Amino acid sequence: EIGTQVQRFFESKGVEFLLDTTPQSLKSIKNDGAVQQVVLKNGKVVEADAVVIGIGVLPSVDFLKGSQLLLSENNYIVVDERMQTNVKDVYAVGDAVFGPVLGTKTNIGHWQVAQYHGKVAAKNMLLKPTVLHTVPFFWTRFFNMSIRYVGYINKVYDIVIHGDVAEFNFTAYYCHKGVVKAVASAGSPMFVAAAFAELTARGRRLLQGDIKDPTHRWYDVYPISGGGRLV
Repeated sequence: EIGTQVQRFFESKGVEFLLDTTPQSLKSIKNDGAVQQVVLKNGKVVEADAVVIGIGVLPSVDFLKGSQLLLSENNYIVVDERMQTNVKDVYAVGDAVFGPVLGTKTNIGHWQVAQYHGKVAAKNMLLKPTVLHTVPFFWTRFFNMSIRYVGYINKVYDIVIHGDVAEFNFTAYYCHKGVVKAVASAGSPMFVAAAFAELTARGRRLLQGDIKDPTHRWYDVYPISGGGRLV
């Protein structure tokens, strides 16, 4: 539902979505080395002043294959809660690691997480035992609208939405087994995602029953840093 509304919003701004096809080739019709056209698999030709390629990334760990370091199935470096690999006193941080995230293990490719990885690893190298404890967050802003996302969940059983998605004034709660695992919000109230991040960082859980009533301001129950209440 949220994805559909985002697409409609972009289309209202003149953005065209070309779905169920992929680029087949890039053409320089002026023979100047610059791309002017994109030829799609369905035969359509799209005029282009620039081409941005967003196909994801893979960890550059080929030099580690055959070493003593343990790699995950997707070739990320496996680390523990102290950012230490399976080899004593060898640490790894950043986008190339597969480590603890909110009770599970995964890879998070985001600067906030990588930055925190470095701090945790450095403290442990200095013999100051420190455990990784961070809540992933992401945000995006396009035109005059932004969406914030906090938490981590790889399988959603229930999505509870408060507000109006079509107006981009909503909070979406992603739940698993009766527990809210992640929150996405746009519009008002602006601080719901931040409140959920702080609650999670404190090791507390927001239950699905706590958000059943849209008028119940759960974040007023709990003091958050910077003001407000979130006890």
